[in-house]
Amino acid sequence: MPDGFYDEVVVDNFDPFVGIVFDETGRGFTWRRTGEVFLLDTNEVLSPDPVVDISEEVASWWDMGMLGFALDPKFLDNGQVYLFYVVDRHHLIYHGTPEYDPNVTTTDKATIGRITSFVLDKTNDFKTVVPNSRKVIIGATKETGFPMLFKTHGTGSLAFGADGTLLASCGDTGHPDWVDVGGSAETYHAQALADGIMREEENVGTFRSQLLNSLSGKIIRIDPETGEGVPSNPFYDPAAPDSPRSKVWSLGLRNPYRFIVRPNTGSHFSDDGDPGELVIGDVGSNFWEEINIATAGGQNFGWPMYEGFERKQNYISRNTENKDAPNPLFNNGNCEEEFFLFSDLLLPPSLPGTFLFKNPCDTTQLIPENIPTFVHERPVMAYRNEDDNTFPDVVFPEFDINGHPINISITDPEANVQGEPFVGITSMGGLFYQGDNFPEEYKGIYFHPDYKGWIRTIEFDENNEPRKIDVFSNSTGYIVTLSENPKNGCLYYINIKNMQLRKICYGGTPAPVANAQADKYFGASPLLVQFDASESFSPAESPLNYSWDFGDGTISDEMEPSHTFISLNGVPSYFTVKLTVTDTAGQARTDQVIISLNNTPPTASIQNLPDSSFYFLDRTTLIQLNGSAIDAEHSDEELVYEWRTYLEHNTHEHIDLIEEAKNTFFYISPLGCEDEEYSYRVELKVTDGAGLSDTDTAFVFPYCENDLFELSFFNAEKNNRTVQLNWEMVFENNISYFEIERGNSIFDFKAIWKIYPNNLSEYSLTDFYPLTGANFYRLKIWQDQNVFHYSTPVMVDFAVEGDDILLYPNPAKNLINVSIKNTYAEKINFKLYQLNGALVFKTNWPVELNAYFNEQLFLPNLPQGIYFYEIKNGEELKRGGVVIN
Repeated sequence: MPDGFYDEVVVDNFDPFVGIVFDETGRGFTWRRTGEVFLLDTNEVLSPDPVVDISEEVASWWDMGMLGFALDPKFLDNGQVYLFYVVDRHHLIYHGTPEYDPNVTTTDKATIGRITSFVLDKTNDFKTVVPNSRKVIIGATKETGFPMLFKTHGTGSLAFGADGTLLASCGDTGHPDWVDVGGSAETYHAQALADGIMREEENVGTFRSQLLNSLSGKIIRIDPETGEGVPSNPFYDPAAPDSPRSKVWSLGLRNPYRFIVRPNTGSHFSDDGDPGELVIGDVGSNFWEEINIATAGGQNFGWPMYEGFERKQNYISRNTENKDAPNPLFNNGNCEEEFFLFSDLLLPPSLPGTFLFKNPCDTTQLIPENIPTFVHERPVMAYRNEDDNTFPDVVFPEFDINGHPINISITDPEANVQGEPFVGITSMGGLFYQGDNFPEEYKGIYFHPDYKGWIRTIEFDENNEPRKIDVFSNSTGYIVTLSENPKNGCLYYINIKNMQLRKICYGGTPAPVANAQADKYFGASPLLVQFDASESFSPAESPLNYSWDFGDGTISDEMEPSHTFISLNGVPSYFTVKLTVTDTAGQARTDQVIISLNNTPPTASIQNLPDSSFYFLDRTTLIQLNGSAIDAEHSDEELVYEWRTYLEHNTHEHIDLIEEAKNTFFYISPLGCEDEEYSYRVELKVTDGAGLSDTDTAFVFPYCENDLFELSFFNAEKNNRTVQLNWEMVFENNISYFEIERGNSIFDFKAIWKIYPNNLSEYSLTDFYPLTGANFYRLKIWQDQNVFHYSTPVMVDFAVEGDDILLYPNPAKNLINVSIKNTYAEKINFKLYQLNGALVFKTNWPVELNAYFNEQLFLPNLPQGIYFYEIKNGEELKRGGVVIN
């Protein structure tokens, strides 16, 4: 960074926080993707408990979660806060009904984004929520929220305009790597249509960004009290103020994850239609990252027909219809175009600025004025995405001598911009520095962050044209937010990969950095340990004082003390040793280590997923994760298992949440083998009862070679007291062996047998010991030790004679009967899953004890296929499969 600035840790182990904002007193509010908001007081101490917790309601998988948060402009008076998040599908569908279970979450399914407000209690310094103050602003029902149709490009930021209106950003919710013009197999469009989450007209993929009657790919402007559009919005419909078009402010955006309102712009009156200038970081596909400035309502930034300044022919050539824009000439003469194409309604800019939108059926007639048309609003600048390996560049809008739109590089003197070319990964909205703590030349300068790990300063002129671009920091890591604390004038940011909240300040004395090390961390009691704080330092080169707390009631003020730890009973135990270093200005920082006695670390092992394995691209794959560990001093019940999965995408990664379980599962999406690089990293961390841990890691890559096999059929049939499995191969590509797996559900498969290939391509196996109840079988087909793929599971219901629970008919059309001879509880619980593990239906029926029970289920909206059911009658649990025709 420039001289005089320093960057230091404020809070470590900051997971999974994604944003922070400050009120006028310097009090910070920071929020987790999982739906909790914590208070960072003016001494930079993080509250141990959340001030708001809606984690039960929030879907926090992949890129989903609570990403937006805002304080009301009059927060110190009214305590009002606003939250923007993706709703967990199970909560969306079942909350408030008997079928709702707060412990159930549903991933990889259609849902909505929601904006909710709460009031924090002013009487206790905003540390708790005022009871019954929750209010849903947008998304009270599944029909009125932001449609979430894929696992990324969802909800974004919240910000208040100068006029008190609330602005919110949302991505296109389309598939990020395919040309998605609707009906993409990997998106959740079919389910969203069936649920009413979106209209049929919205099934146009990423073109939702161009569709006015959709909240996707937009920045909206609403009344924060009602959630309705503001009358001064460009497309406001007084007959339908709650419609999407009444709320739209800006459109044509791909993933406006972060945006800001430029200070000291805009009107204080909402009727003026001027909330201020919006600086939008729009995340590009794989070529260009954009910085857009919305200076007025109704500007169209072009996605998906433009990325940066370039036309996207792979989208324009699809001739996608806007079914909200009927062509009045349809069936009039030779006009076969019932609806205008999206490309008919968006023209490139030109000089002198006269635009004629001609009807493609008759170019002598114009498109009617009641059909909204647009001129592409180009970004103020775009820079190369690192995934495009041509060359680094930064470009700006320009016109050639004929008035046609072109772009001009930062390296061209005609651009009149000081700076050098650069690349990034994810453009984000930053901030205009308002404080007095930085040198004068930074006052009012725009700080722009990118997820690649840098912050650049951009000096704009009065026409919002960049004139100078400088590197401010190249070491911010995976930065996801940037905010200014008005009290101390420092910039705060979150490095999501290193799980740190950090701040950048100028002048004064930066706090010291504590670094505690030891020559050993475990051993038999008594254990003599030599500690070392010599790696601690003061960035300002101030002398340091050291204070060690050994966790057993003893302390030391030496830099390199030694200490003997004793455990009298000889059993494994541990001590948390804390080092505090303090400089001459009284600023202190801490670090800590664990010393474990009579103990050795466990050895963690991922059992069923070999390192450097491969996944296939023909479907979403459910991968079971089975962990094990060897620990000399602890039983398995005393060990804590933690799983974490990462999707590695080109030069960055998508981080999933920690799952605490010995055995779990995760979904692999069929991504890879084309322009962009994908892989998965799976980590298992095992920690014993005395604080020592070990981690095992496995990488999984897309399989881009020839198909491994093709099955003609695979079936299973009950035969007296056995189950007969048969399968036939159309072809086998160097198959090593077939591993037959069996489970009582699709979540607990275990290998029961191996069969090696023959020359007949026909195989069979008799299972002499089937499980009672449902038996699910699948083939795990291996090519070598790292290449394997699964068949679709098949099911046999191996009910014993006198079975107390029956489900019939099977196969069924849409009506299912559940019959129970004798009830053992006051409720009968029923769950229905897809074969990929997604819960699709859940209910319970109140019953009388020790009575006969029969109930009919009507399930008209389920797609045909095989489903896995669970029926619980007291302690009795029946599992099985049912075919819906």
